[in-house]
Amino acid sequence: MKISFSFLLVFAIAAPSVFAGTIAAVPSPKLDALTGGRTTTTTSETKIIATPAVRKSTTRTAPVAAAPSAPTPTSTPAPTPITTAIETPIAATVTTDTKPARIYIGTQLGDSIVGALVGLQINKMYSVEARYDYVDTIYLPTSNTKSSNIGLAGVVLFPLKLSDFKLNDMEPFYVFAKAGYERSTKKITTNDPGIPPFFPATTTVVTTVKSRLLIGGGAQYDFSKKFSGRVGVNFIGSDNSVYLTVIYKL
Repeated sequence: MKISFSFLLVFAIAAPSVFAGTIAAVPSPKLDALTGGRTTTTTSETKIIATPAVRKSTTRTAPVAAAPSAPTPTSTPAPTPITTAIETPIAATVTTDTKPARIYIGTQLGDSIVGALVGLQINKMYSVEARYDYVDTIYLPTSNTKSSNIGLAGVVLFPLKLSDFKLNDMEPFYVFAKAGYERSTKKITTNDPGIPPFFPATTTVVTTVKSRLLIGGGAQYDFSKKFSGRVGVNFIGSDNSVYLTVIYKL
């Protein structure tokens, strides 16, 4: 009994010094509250802090893009010209009313006149013509009268379509109008037999010249490309005359 008590007493004295490091090394909230936060460490106390091994992950570095290198110049072969056959279109023949100017001549017959004309056909519609008319001589017992006319006029032709009149075969039919200038010469010769031997015979010549405006019109028909016929009327001052004309185109 004494031995057991002595052993317990020794153990109670030596135990604090033996287990001081072990007890101090284990943190305890309750112990801290009892001791007021004071801990007792000895010189032989060694703190072992276990640092968890951190596995370093391999850092992936983005691949560095290589700097673009200057393009290597390449020689481009010169383009080979491609020769293609181009068909030249055949010029289409365009039919128009305009024709080269052509000359025509004609003869004219009217009431007491016979004449001739020469003209220049500019196109199918327009022409210019000059004419000369000889008027039949008027004979009286003691006198005679000779007259002639010369004129220049522009002629305008208007083609007509006679399909409405059931005359399709007469389509080269025209009406025309003309205007111009005319110079008329009249020569009157008077013979006076006198009374022989007291009054000798005498001859008197009186010439009159008039310049007047010419206006006329009529119809023309082309029998062929060369021949045409007209019927018309001229108004010259207070005079008028009806005539027929045959035209030949050179």
